[in-house]
Order: sequence, then structure tokens, then C-alpha cells
Amino acid sequence: MANQAIVERIKFNTEVIKLFGLLIIATATGIFSLNLSGVNNITEFLILLVGFIILFLLFGIAIFMYSQTLRLLRDLKNV
Repeated sequence: MANQAIVERIKFNTEVIKLFGLLIIATATGIFSLNLSGVNNITEFLILLVGFIILFLLFGIAIFMYSQTLRLLRDLKNV
């Protein structure tokens, strides 16, 4: 039964990592397009800054989820 729970958690983590990958691509594309059009005022600069912060947070969470998935895979292999 424990193996089944580990497998389900690995599946869930994989789907979350896919979701974060799409969110990273969407956020990076938005930042790039805003940067291409040029930052004309402080509001656009703040939006760009928030986009960078969100991008780094998404990277951090995705890396954390990836490391958790690798740990679960090692646990599954050892059981």
C-alpha cells in the first residue's frame, strides 16, 4: 500500500512540475514582450519587477518539487 501512495505522489509531483513549466514559459514570455515594447514609466517597471519575482519563485518551487520527486523515486526503488 505504501508503494501505491508513493507512485501517486510521484504522478502528482510530475503534473505540478509540468504546470510550473508552463507558468514559467508564460511569465518569461510576458516579461520579454514587456521589455521589447520598452519601459516608459514606473508602473511598467514595477510590473516587470513583479514578473521577475514571480519567475524566480516559480523556478524555486519547480526545483523543490523536482528534488522531492527524485527523493520519492529513490524511496520507491529502495522499498
